[in-house]
Formats: sequence, structure tokens, C-alpha cells
Amino acid sequence: MDQKDPDERLVYLACQHIFHGANSLIRKRKPVMSLLQQNKPALTDILREHNIDRTCNVARRLLEDQVFHSALRAKI
Repeated sequence: MDQKDPDERLVYLACQHIFHGANSLIRKRKPVMSLLQQNKPALTDILREHNIDRTCNVARRLLEDQVFHSALRAKI
């Protein structure tokens, strides 16, 4: 398995349907991990290459930077 974190763009594209609306305000690891677990079927491609822990870390970083909250911020 790959030892580095997945690319932020990859995580954003894979997870944008999960972290929208109220979910874009989540910052804590446990709820982020829980949402990723619930949406595992939709994330098969990214999870095949990267483990869920690393994907969760990148998703949290994007959430903290409010990337899912704003399309403009996502483009930047």
C-alpha cells in the first residue's frame, strides 16, 4: 500500500458529495472517519490506493481549510 497521503485534489473530488452543507462544518476526526466509512462504496477507487486513515487526514485538512465549503476556495 502507498505510504504517502493521497493528493488533495483526489480527496476533494472523491469526497465533495459527502462533505457538503452541514457536513462541510465538521472538523473532528471521528465524525469525518464515520462519514468516510458510511460512504466506502463511493470511495473504492481512492481507498484501493490509499488507506482510510490517510484519506481521513487529508479530508480533515481540506475541511479545516474550508475547501468543501466554497467552490472558489476549492479551485485555489
